[in-house]
Amino acid sequence: MDDLAQLFQLLSEPVRLNLLGILKNGEQCVCKLYEALNLPQSTVSRHLSLLRSAGLVAARRKGTWMHYRLAPELWKKGWQRILDEVLKEATRRAKSVNSSGAQCLPSKAASKASTLKKG
Repeated sequence: MDDLAQLFQLLSEPVRLNLLGILKNGEQCVCKLYEALNLPQSTVSRHLSLLRSAGLVAARRKGTWMHYRLAPELWKKGWQRILDEVLKEATRRAKSVNSSGAQCLPSKAASKASTLKKG
């Protein structure tokens, strides 16, 4: 579960979301990325490095510049993994609630319907 939390933490940074949004349109030179974001190259490179280490972004060198793109082959696996982890955690929590003897409380709509039937 820690990996899932780390991934969400990684994706919670606005600069990284902006980078992913730009890269959605195709491969870009790092020079274009820091110009588009109006940030220092070192800041953009640090965020790209984190995205690369998570497997969300791939890079290739062309001359002296790095070019970045989304790693679509990993995105499908990544999102499937997120869904699997969320469902696993939800199942664990549901079992925990059921084993504690907690009972479901009727919703307001169900209570109102029950009252109308009686009245």
